[in-house]
Amino acid sequence: MPTIVEIVDEEPPVDLAPVFVTEVKTSPTAPAGKTGKRVSSESTEASDEVEAENILGEEVVDGLLQSDGPVSEGLEGGEREGKGEPQVLKAQDEPSKKERNRKEENEKETDSKVPEDDDRYPRMTEKALKAICKQHDLYRTPELNDVLYLHYKGYTRIEGLDKYTGLKAIYLECNGFRKIENLDHQTELRCLYLQQNIISRIDNLQNMVHLDTLNVCHNHITRIENIACLTKLNTLQITHNRLTTAEDLMELKDCPNLSVLDLSHNRIDDPKILEVFAAMPVLRVLNLMNNPVIKRIKNYRKTLIRDVKNLTYLDDRPVFPKEKACTLAWWEGGREAEKAERDRWINKERQKILDSVEALASIRRRNIEKRKEREAKELEEHGPDFKREIPDPETFIHQPPEDEELFTFNIEKPSSQQKAASVSPRAAWSDQPTSSEDIDEGKINIDDLPDLEDIDEDEMMWARKSQINYSLKTLLQPSKQFP
Repeated sequence: MPTIVEIVDEEPPVDLAPVFVTEVKTSPTAPAGKTGKRVSSESTEASDEVEAENILGEEVVDGLLQSDGPVSEGLEGGEREGKGEPQVLKAQDEPSKKERNRKEENEKETDSKVPEDDDRYPRMTEKALKAICKQHDLYRTPELNDVLYLHYKGYTRIEGLDKYTGLKAIYLECNGFRKIENLDHQTELRCLYLQQNIISRIDNLQNMVHLDTLNVCHNHITRIENIACLTKLNTLQITHNRLTTAEDLMELKDCPNLSVLDLSHNRIDDPKILEVFAAMPVLRVLNLMNNPVIKRIKNYRKTLIRDVKNLTYLDDRPVFPKEKACTLAWWEGGREAEKAERDRWINKERQKILDSVEALASIRRRNIEKRKEREAKELEEHGPDFKREIPDPETFIHQPPEDEELFTFNIEKPSSQQKAASVSPRAAWSDQPTSSEDIDEGKINIDDLPDLEDIDEDEMMWARKSQINYSLKTLLQPSKQFP
């Protein structure tokens, strides 16, 4: 008897695999009828359809029977019964969580491994690196370059840098690197910029013995490690990562020259990090902004200033000697000791200002005494009717002694348009005629400049007032152009 198998698809549940419902039906036999041409053709067509359905049903049943598990068992049981209600076949169990995690890790590894002959992804090939060197006007010979700009290129793997042995700085930010690798030949490197990638671990830096600056901001790093071998590391920037506890920072104790540390925008919430910072011998700049640990440390700023002895900059503002002294006094004697220390610093700064003012006043008094001595000497030599000539600062030429060496330099000859046509107000009361033509053309002596200590301040002020009055008088005179 031919059988027809119908497969009904139902919407699978959320936590189960698809479920197949099968019904096994027996096809009724066609009744015997009269023989005829028309009846025979219809019966032939019907038999063909039934045969095709039987073949399809048999293929589906065979496929289900060959599968392992409860599905085949349920189907076999349904066939043994032959009749009755449709049998619901059980689906295979969902894969375990461990299997799903393993599958995800395999997918990640597959994504990170870019085939060497795949041109769909940008790669750091020798040809690409030479093109970048040409773009930035660098040397075509790899060994001669000391800097390489490889940022914003979309690279997923660090490679092709074996010939670039003289690099001092490499810019690798804003790419898709998952791992720090293939930098074994960069023994002269000073600065390495790897920010804004997807790096999860710091490693493969042991050959960079001269590295001074390392920037790994905006990555997925969960622990600081493998940097104790960098004995000359001075600056470490590791913001916007996934650091959480003091154990993640223990490697910092073994960095002897690390003085600038930026840990802002992480997830640090362990107050024990104070022990790590206190053990760093030369730490001077520290940034912990936007970390939960700030709220968990009582008297945060004062505590760090006390524990980190050489701290000069904390978070967003510097640590001045005055603040450091007041903080230490606060820890020793409370608010009263802090106030006394602050007053002492204020008095010290005030005294410093007074000392500078007193120094200027002493210079003025010494000049006044020298002028009085000179006037008294002239009075003894020439009598009370002596009138000392006051030199004009603009035209005064100092005559050095014959045995004094002259230092001269060439100057351009002044043009006729630049020569003053009018007589200065000073020439009206000065007995000595002055003119710019007295200067030797083409040369001037450095010693010809006037000595300000030999010029009387009162007379200079009188000359200045006379010049101003003359200018005002000229401006206020009525114009004669219009009657």
